[in-house]
Amino acid sequence: MVRRLDYPELTLAQLRGRIGSLGAADLRDLVAYEQQHRARPPFLTMLENRLERAPQ
Repeated sequence: MVRRLDYPELTLAQLRGRIGSLGAADLRDLVAYEQQHRARPPFLTMLENRLERAPQ
């Protein structure tokens, strides 16, 4: 999932435009990746907020 989106290279604005179509499992993967590798607060906040609204 992370590589398919080129996630490590995305800006916050680019991420915002791409996460709307992701399901809960993909969002959880991105949260885990971000926590383990970069731990950027704005990215984590956006991903976690989207995850809360995603259909489980």
